[in-house]
Amino acid sequence: MTWFNKTDKELEQEFETNLSSGLSLEQAQEKLVKNGKNELPKPKNKHWSLIFLYSLLDPLSIILIIAGIASVVIKKVVNNKIHVIDFAVILCIVLLNAFIQTIEQVKAKKSLESLKKMTIPVAVVKRDGDIIEIPANELVVGDIVILEAGKYIPADIRILEASNLFIDEAALTGESVPIEKNSIVLTKQKLFLADQTNMAFMSTFITNGRAIGIVVANAVNSEIGKIAAGVVKAKQEKTPLQIRLTKLTKVVSIFAILLAIFVFVFFLLSDENSWPINLMTSVTIAIAVIPESLVVIVSVILSLSVKRMARVNVIVKKLDAVETLGSVNVICSDKTGTLTQNKMTVKEVIFNNETMKESAFRFETDNRAAFHFINCLTLCNDAINTKKERIGDPTEIALIDFTRGLRLVKLNIVNSMLES
Repeated sequence: MTWFNKTDKELEQEFETNLSSGLSLEQAQEKLVKNGKNELPKPKNKHWSLIFLYSLLDPLSIILIIAGIASVVIKKVVNNKIHVIDFAVILCIVLLNAFIQTIEQVKAKKSLESLKKMTIPVAVVKRDGDIIEIPANELVVGDIVILEAGKYIPADIRILEASNLFIDEAALTGESVPIEKNSIVLTKQKLFLADQTNMAFMSTFITNGRAIGIVVANAVNSEIGKIAAGVVKAKQEKTPLQIRLTKLTKVVSIFAILLAIFVFVFFLLSDENSWPINLMTSVTIAIAVIPESLVVIVSVILSLSVKRMARVNVIVKKLDAVETLGSVNVICSDKTGTLTQNKMTVKEVIFNNETMKESAFRFETDNRAAFHFINCLTLCNDAINTKKERIGDPTEIALIDFTRGLRLVKLNIVNSMLES
């Protein structure tokens, strides 16, 4: 359904909400229970037993197991005795490799889950006429959301009010520059996403301005959710290391088989009566060609690399991905909320052409210049900063924290300014 051509009244009726006061708490809870949380589709987490099984099914591991079984069978046929020493060693190598991979991947999965719990995004909404902050995954269709610069869009939102609003939609539409948005109703029936100038889409980023909008789609029904659903179903590609190991396994296997055939035929032509011994010799040579320790060496090196990455607070989800990461020259990352806490603090103040530390800033309340300076920091500030709520742009919250921390001669004057 298209929302860019709906009027405010139509949206209000469609979602059974109030554009002024928002949904009631009861309505929001009912919708949350009915439609589920506002979360993008995620791939199913593999149980540790499946991770262990997939590790055993590695091409090189399979060749080693086959070689071990072949050595037992051949010795049984030739000597009528079962010698399991070679097979036991090979099996131990394969199991050790599987254990290392399983342990590292399970540890990475737990670390990622803990990290996700720590970084749950929030959204500012109107509920029962009050402005409150809730986890973004609890947003429901019909919620009235307050948007501001520096924040990600938590769902697909039809803009109702906008002030100098620019949104970076590069991740969704490929547009290289932020797009100016407004609340004007569009009359066309069909438009590309990039042309829907009164819509804000989930996971895009507000670079400037502020707005108020209504949630029209969330989770898998959002535009980014539809893409995420397709990505989850897509076949997982092999890493470069896995591709190279698969090629190496094929080459080694073919070489070992050809060598075993050549050795067997050579000795058979020399002495036809000793074919059982010749067969066992050729199989032993073929097994010797296969690098049994390679699997463990690779896993140990990757495991050590994962631990080195963990020391610098980098979580590697998949063991083989470390080798791919080693080939990377440049990493581009959005720092806000990723490398920082998305919090700001006033450290220095420039007042009357004098630079000083924020702790050294003092003034008398009868100083008109200083009085107007504090007015500029507080009276045109839209942040909500109380003991219970800290809602707003990080810069504006930092300015309020700064003014509250000032040691003024007449504290009651400043308190009245802050309350206003």
